[in-house]
Amino acid sequence: MGTSNARALADATLLALLAPLDASRTLGRYELLAPIAKGGMAVVWTARLRGTRGFSKLVAVKTILPHLSADPRFERMFLTEATIASRIRHANVCEIIDLGEDRGILYLAMELVDGEPLSVLTDAARDGERVPLVVAATIVARAARGLHAAHELCSEEGRRLDVVHRDVSPHNILVSADGTVKIVDFGVAKAALDQEQSTQSGVIRGKVGYVAPEQVNGDVVDARTDIFALGVVLYELTTGHHPFRSASDLATLLAVSSTDPARRPSEVASAYPPELEAIVTRAIAKAPAARYASMAELAMDLEAFLAGSSAGEDPEGFRRALAPLLTPSRESRASRLATAMSTLGGPRKRVVPASGPRRPRARSIVLAAALAAALGGTFVWARTDRARVDRVPPSVTTSSGALAPPSPAPTTAPRPAETSEEVEGVGVTGASASPRPARPRTSGVAPASASGSAAPAPGPAPPASRTLFRDPGF
Repeated sequence: MGTSNARALADATLLALLAPLDASRTLGRYELLAPIAKGGMAVVWTARLRGTRGFSKLVAVKTILPHLSADPRFERMFLTEATIASRIRHANVCEIIDLGEDRGILYLAMELVDGEPLSVLTDAARDGERVPLVVAATIVARAARGLHAAHELCSEEGRRLDVVHRDVSPHNILVSADGTVKIVDFGVAKAALDQEQSTQSGVIRGKVGYVAPEQVNGDVVDARTDIFALGVVLYELTTGHHPFRSASDLATLLAVSSTDPARRPSEVASAYPPELEAIVTRAIAKAPAARYASMAELAMDLEAFLAGSSAGEDPEGFRRALAPLLTPSRESRASRLATAMSTLGGPRKRVVPASGPRRPRARSIVLAAALAAALGGTFVWARTDRARVDRVPPSVTTSSGALAPPSPAPTTAPRPAETSEEVEGVGVTGASASPRPARPRTSGVAPASASGSAAPAPGPAPPASRTLFRDPGF
């Protein structure tokens, strides 16, 4: 009862902290659908990226909890994760898509993995549910490949960055039912590009159950620190027990930092394969020099173990063994997501009536143009009428019905502003009074006057219309 009350209180606190997000349910280009994971520093949402012409894509969006956004330490951890993880290109590392800030809240957009944290399997193993060895070994081998890519990361200049994750644990390894394995959360990672992320005196980076002896003792950490943590994960998955877990966090840290080795897996689980036991024992050796030198070596030994077993040669066998372990959690998550999307109305759809698509915006534009034309027509009519009264001589009708030439135009040159004006297809510049088609205005050429002399040139041509700023993305 106490645990459920504490969980309810934590959920209520989380909702209160996320009130600024719930108000609009959006961060930048992303529409938040439902929270899928939360920790002490951040919360991860399933979100929808909206694009043009109805395009949308589901992604994961990680946000710093609002009450921590002003803390420069958490902001630096968040930016460190974005900087390191966005440089890693590997199938077993979760891809960073975007980094943004909205209303003072930093967020990371990442690829959405249709799976669960590996903690779902380690919890099942602790509860007595057997995790097939082929499943455990395959997951850890793929995670090792992803971590090796992080360890080998170099700068643009080719300088090795010496990345160390420092928080390898079941919570930071995602697994999908189709066998996809992704490393996530480089928030406390150490790299040469960020010396400020070096461990401070008296501060242990990572989760208590998965820190290496050198982390507890404050010694230098390197890739072998992550190998120790991944070895602990493999031990848990294959035995259902933690090699160093004790009654308290302090007792656990003492067990890790002592020189006493962990119990051998075969002492905890019956019929444990000797080849796999050798791999686990080497990975969790207390002395860094006794461990694997790289994640690639660990992955190769696990792959060799799998190749020697009949199950390891059948990828479909691995998927069939994995799917039942993840199905309950996957169905629960899918149900929550479906509920969230139905609450928000799901994907936006344009309703097209039987008579054809409605275009209210186009109709508004047409109405506005008609109104502008009417007003402009009134203005032109006023000027036309004025031109007729002031300058067009009365026409004389002959017996044949043809228009006779009007009286000679005055010798005074017309005003420049009216020189090239056309009224109802009859030029009124004084050059001719016979009907002729209207012609466009020209600039730089003075029309002839009634006396044959050139009329004064009109004023300078109006400036060309300016092109307004256009977003290069459209």
